Amino acid sequence: MKRFLTAIVVVGVALNSGLTFAQDEDAPQIPEKVRKFLDNLAGTWNMVSPSKGRTEIKWDAGMNALSDQFQVNEASDSWSAIWHWDGKSDDGIIVSWIRTLGKGIMVGNLHGRVLSETTMKGQVTFILDGKKGSSNAFVEVKDSNQYTWKATNIIVDGEQQPDDTAIYTRVKPTTREDFEDFCQLFKGRWVSKMTLFDDRPGFGVKGDTFTAYFHSTLSENGNYIVSRVNMGKAWQTQLKYYDPIAKVIKTTCALSSGATSYATDRKVPGGWRTNIVQIGADGTNEGELILDHTFSEDGKTWTVKVSSPGDESNILATYVWRRMNK
Repeated sequence: MKRFLTAIVVVGVALNSGLTFAQDEDAPQIPEKVRKFLDNLAGTWNMVSPSKGRTEIKWDAGMNALSDQFQVNEASDSWSAIWHWDGKSDDGIIVSWIRTLGKGIMVGNLHGRVLSETTMKGQVTFILDGKKGSSNAFVEVKDSNQYTWKATNIIVDGEQQPDDTAIYTRVKPTTREDFEDFCQLFKGRWVSKMTLFDDRPGFGVKGDTFTAYFHSTLSENGNYIVSRVNMGKAWQTQLKYYDPIAKVIKTTCALSSGATSYATDRKVPGGWRTNIVQIGADGTNEGELILDHTFSEDGKTWTVKVSSPGDESNILATYVWRRMNK
C-alpha cells in the first residue's frame, strides 16, 4: 500500500480544464509569489519515498504552467502532471495528475495555497484503483537543490494510512563540455573478459564467459561518437550525442538480436551514470539497467558496475575494460 501512497506525494498527467485566456493586456497574470514558487520546482530531480525515480519539471511555452513527467524505476509505473495558478486568487495553486500502474490507474488533484516563494500547503483528493482517498500536503523548497512533499492524514477507502515524505534532489545538468570530456575518455579500442550475470536467449546462459571488444570513433566535428561492440556471439552499434535541451548525453543502440536500447548518460560524483531501457524486436520492454562508469587517472582502465533501478547498491556485475589504443 505504501508504494501506492507514494503517488500522493508526486504528480501525473493533467486534467484539462478546457479554459483558455485571450492573449491581451487584460489577461490575468500569475501572481509573482506563485510564479517564483513554481520556478523553484523547474528542473530534473531524483525522488525517493520509498520508491525511487526521476522527474523532469519544465515550463510550457507560454510560461503559464509546469508539466511534470515522472518515471518510477519500474517500467510499469509512471505518471504525468500539471502545476498551475488557479486563475483567480493571489496564492491559489492546482496540481492535477494521472498515474499508470501495472494493476490500475490513479487520478488526483491538489488544491492549495502558496505561503511563500518556498512553501505551499493544500488538500489532495484522488481515486486509486476505484477507491476514494484524500490527504493533506505540504511542499517545502529546502534550497536550490532539494525540495520535499509531505503527505499527512492519508485516508484510503476510509482507512487511515501512515504519513509519507518524498525527497527530491536536483540532478545537475550535463553540459556540452561534459560531453566533450566524456568522448575523450570513451573513444578508442577496449577489450574485456566478461561473464554473463543472467540468461540471454540466443546469446548465452548465466555464467558463460567471453571476450568483448569495444571500438568508439568520434566524428570529425565532435558532435557524436559511434561505437561498435562485439560480445561473444552478439554485437551492437551505438550512437551517442549531446542533447542541449534535455542537457544530457543520449544514446540509441541497435543490437544483433533485433532489440533496440535507449540510454542517457550523466556526469555524477566520481564518474558517469548510464540509465538504459531495452526494447525487444517485438516491441516488448526487456528491462532496465544502470551502469556506473569510472576511469583510471591514466585513462587506460574503464570499470563498469551494473545494477537495477531502485537497487543500485546490489551490484549485478562488474566489468573492467582495458584500453588497446586511442
